[in-house]
Amino acid sequence: TLTVGANGVINLGTQNTGAPPANTPALTLIPAQTANDAPVTWTCQRSAATLAKHVPANCRTAAAAP
Repeated sequence: TLTVGANGVINLGTQNTGAPPANTPALTLIPAQTANDAPVTWTCQRSAATLAKHVPANCRTAAAAP
């Protein structure tokens, strides 16, 4: 699944990855821009339930648990 939220935040959910159901990978891509003419940089975070081994290395920072 893919949703775009406030401020351009993108939430990605996955299916059939082989991960246990409680650890199905979910990622959040968070955009940031320091000025209107600056490039957009993206931070990738995994959900608190997603195991780090199931996501790319640059997405292994866990989001805070709700």
